[in-house]
Amino acid sequence: MATPRSTRSSGAVAASKKPMSKALAARARTLHEARRQRLAALGFDAIARVREHRADITASFYDIGEALVALQGDGVADALGCEDFDAICREHLDMSPTHAARLVDLVGRLTRELALSLGVDRASALMALVDATPDDDAPVDILHATLALPSGKKLAVEKASTEALYAAAKEFRQAAAAPAKRSRGLTTSVAERSRFAAAMKRAAGDARFEDVEARLVARGAKKGAAVRVDVPLELWEAMVTAAVRPKKTR
Repeated sequence: MATPRSTRSSGAVAASKKPMSKALAARARTLHEARRQRLAALGFDAIARVREHRADITASFYDIGEALVALQGDGVADALGCEDFDAICREHLDMSPTHAARLVDLVGRLTRELALSLGVDRASALMALVDATPDDDAPVDILHATLALPSGKKLAVEKASTEALYAAAKEFRQAAAAPAKRSRGLTTSVAERSRFAAAMKRAAGDARFEDVEARLVARGAKKGAAVRVDVPLELWEAMVTAAVRPKKTR
C-alpha cells in the first residue's frame, strides 16, 4: 500500500507567499526610491549648470541646451517634484518653456562646432528657415545653399544677414499657409508655389541656372500655373535636348 504524500494546506501556502510578496514590494520601493534620488541628483545638477551659464548665454547657449536635454529625460520632472519639463523651466530656471525648447532643438540638430560658429541668434534663424522650406534638408545643406524664395528672388544663405534668414523663413511659411482656394482673379495654389520653390531650389545648385530669372504665373484652375523664364540660348538647347527624344527615321 502506497504511503500518501503529505500536502500543505492552502492556508500554509498563502502564509508562505505573503512574506515573499512583502519582500518583493519592499525591494520595489527601495529600487524606485534609489532611481528617484538618482534622477533628482541628475536634475539638480543640470539646473545648476543652466544657472551657472545663464550669465553669459551668448557664449554658453549650447551648454545650457545640453543641460536642458538632460532635464527632459524620462522621470526627471517627477523626481524634482514638477509636473513636466515646462514646470521645471518656470519653477527652477525662470525660463520660458518656448525659449528652452528652442535651445533643445539647436542641440538636437546642430553640432556644437557649427552652432557656436553661427551664434545663438543666427543658429535659430537657420533652424527657422530649415523648418519653413518645403524640402526636408539638413541644416548644414541649407546653410551652404542658394535658395529660390516663393517671390522668385534668390537667397545665398551663408552670406545673408540673420534678419534676411528670418524674413525668408516667414516668406516660405506665408506661401505654404496661403488659402488653397483661388481668390477672385487668377492666383497660384499652395501646391503650385511649393513645387515651384522646390524646382528653383534644385536649379540653384546648378551653375548654368545662376543668371536665370524665373517667375510663377497663374493661368486659371484648368490650365494650371506656368513658369516664365529668361533662359540663355545655350541652356535652352540643353534643356530641349534632354527633354525631347529625336524621332527615329526609317
